[in-house]
Amino acid sequence: MGGIVGKQIYTGIENCYNKGAVSGNSDVGGICGIITAANGSRPYITNCYSIGTVTGSEAATTGAILGQAEDDSGRVVSTTYSYALTGTADRAIGMHTGDASADSAQLLSASEFATLHTSLNSWVTANTTSSTEPEYKTWKAGSDGYPTFAD
Repeated sequence: MGGIVGKQIYTGIENCYNKGAVSGNSDVGGICGIITAANGSRPYITNCYSIGTVTGSEAATTGAILGQAEDDSGRVVSTTYSYALTGTADRAIGMHTGDASADSAQLLSASEFATLHTSLNSWVTANTTSSTEPEYKTWKAGSDGYPTFAD
């Protein structure tokens, strides 16, 4: 169970946010419940954040960003520019199974979210380098103190 995606296989999730509560039994995450790497893939969660409470009856596979990263060949599930509100879950990433690991997800305080749109836009700028790249939306500070997409 995920706030954006329940299960993601072989590819990534980018430029999104979740403000709702997420609950379930296992593999529960604010952005994604479970992400699987295989067949040479390197899945990722990038430029995303979650501020909703995340609860799971299996605490080991519950995370504010990602419930579980799974792989059998040692790939890292990239979680760069991924953020969650401190206190929404016990940890940013739940469990790593097989040889999987995850990197970089950060827990931030509510006051740190006030300027987070600047970091999120840094990623957008760095990843929109040519006309063949997807056009990513830019971020702005929302009226509730959390980033939102600019028009």
